[in-house]
Amino acid sequence: MNIVPFNGLSNAKKEIRILELSAQLPLDGHLVRASLHNIHINYVALSYTWGDPITYSATNRYHKNQSVCINGMQLSVAGNLAAALHYLRKRKVSNIWVDALCIDQGNIQERGDQVKMMGDVYRKATRVLVWLGPATSDSDLAMRFLALLARCDTMANPKRAFLAYAEMRYYDSWMALKHLLKRTWWKRAWVIQEVALAKEVEFACGDETISESEFTNVERLITKYWAFVFPTDLNKRVGLTGRMLDPFLFLSRMRIFMQTGKKLEVLPLLWLTKQTLASDSRDILFAKYGLLGDKATTLCSPAYTAPFDGICRRFLEAYIEKEKDLSIICNAGLSFNGRTSKLPSWLPDWGTSNPAYPLQCSWDGGWPVYRASGNTVPDVRFSEDGSALYAKGIMIDTIDGIQFDPWCRESFECGKGRQSQSETCAYGDGEELFEALYRTVVADTYRQEAPFVPEKAPREFGYLFARKCRECDEDLAVLNEPQGYMPTKAHSNASNIEKRWHGMRNLRLGKTFLAEVVGKALLEFPGSESETMGVHDEPIANHHLWASFEHSIGQAMMHRRIFTTRNGYLGLGTRTLMTGDKICVMLGCATPLIVRASSNKDHYMLLGETYIHGIMSGEAIERYQVGREVESWIGLR
Repeated sequence: MNIVPFNGLSNAKKEIRILELSAQLPLDGHLVRASLHNIHINYVALSYTWGDPITYSATNRYHKNQSVCINGMQLSVAGNLAAALHYLRKRKVSNIWVDALCIDQGNIQERGDQVKMMGDVYRKATRVLVWLGPATSDSDLAMRFLALLARCDTMANPKRAFLAYAEMRYYDSWMALKHLLKRTWWKRAWVIQEVALAKEVEFACGDETISESEFTNVERLITKYWAFVFPTDLNKRVGLTGRMLDPFLFLSRMRIFMQTGKKLEVLPLLWLTKQTLASDSRDILFAKYGLLGDKATTLCSPAYTAPFDGICRRFLEAYIEKEKDLSIICNAGLSFNGRTSKLPSWLPDWGTSNPAYPLQCSWDGGWPVYRASGNTVPDVRFSEDGSALYAKGIMIDTIDGIQFDPWCRESFECGKGRQSQSETCAYGDGEELFEALYRTVVADTYRQEAPFVPEKAPREFGYLFARKCRECDEDLAVLNEPQGYMPTKAHSNASNIEKRWHGMRNLRLGKTFLAEVVGKALLEFPGSESETMGVHDEPIANHHLWASFEHSIGQAMMHRRIFTTRNGYLGLGTRTLMTGDKICVMLGCATPLIVRASSNKDHYMLLGETYIHGIMSGEAIERYQVGREVESWIGLR
């Protein structure tokens, strides 16, 4: 990008620049200064992506630069930005704030100073225009389809109206929507604060627009009824997954949350936005600055002169010191491919390297209530070179059994080698054992309205889980294969719950296989309780909590496995865990952690957080306090 000879800005006055766009051809405008303390200019703030708006790629037609005349100088800007400016001018919008032209990109100090004000820039704009990019062959169809779906929320029976669009004749519309939601804007780190803080938002793609109310209506409908669309033949062909819908749903919920005036907590915000992308890794943190309020300056002051690893390390150290909370390391670990290799295993990179949904996440920090370390506070030290973290904690158990890969015959046949060798069960052999199982598969969380409903899993989830497991077994019984093994064709057509159940059904806890636990539970559910739960012999998909259960198990188990421990506990942890990995509870950390011995015998590598039923409410700390557990320094690299 060429550099304009910008006039300096006053930080004391919180000055910014506004682009006044001429109505004449070609694109022409000039920059004026304005103070955010007392701004009198009505302007539109642009939310867009600098590069290719359609897909992430090195070469594309939308990255071809175009010329814009600013302050009498010709500038070269990305094709997508030029398209957005043409769109705004056609609609007679003259005053615009856009980062690429209103910030001196060649001045590192100014970039950092302006980032600190960016929350106010979007908050004080008359409206924010979300520019999804130029039109493509099916983008108009997608935008019009969103408007159609939005109308369902005003119908007498919104569910019936919405599900009418799950018919195969709407295949092209759903596929167009999938393409729209895969555009790069949805994954951009900066869009979170740009949309969340806006007074008013409008979405544009090509010449089509949808309003904020339409956007919110569609989010509400998908949240309530998507579980009924997901298993249909239409969606199996379209392949529109929950993960693809996440950015769309998240932005709407974020705006609703911000409009309630509730306080955002630092960790939940970072956990819930960690799947975003930025060309500069530092922006993964800096892009959240405007949402953190008073805590922003202390924890995350934008400084483009500092390296990414240094920023991450200083942020972590400041957070632990200020909040007395070690839970920040729960988002770190060596669980997945793509992690920044330079960072220690205990240091989160806050990017997409960990695709699992966090076990604990609500914007106000109130859901779910995990307190594995009780009321303790962290006791932490760092090595001089910053490569190691030492924290006081308790080694409580060892993983000795892991669920199988049901689609892999070799894994299935070798599964006995990953079975628990312990005959101990921490839950007995009755109702408590089944409760441990169904609460573990959802991490004891109710996620349908997350992050707005701070509730643990309801008891009805147990019956729904047992019923679904029985259906899964009945469906595979006709294949004349060992129960638990899924041939490739069966696996490709199976639902996520079916795949997960067949991976865990032959896992043994104590002397009992999990399939036996579920079978016994089905026999023991009394008829009166079934009636109370409203299930009877009706299809479980008709139950009022089915969508919530499917959503909860899907998020909790994504990229995770069920495992057993030597002490007879049932847990849920990263998919890369191995027998012999250790479980520890660190002082001041809300969830237990899985660690693996490193080549350096004095240190461990952090794999990630884990849910272990019966350990999440401070039980290990209580045993330590009565002398049944030993506290020690645990070193992580």
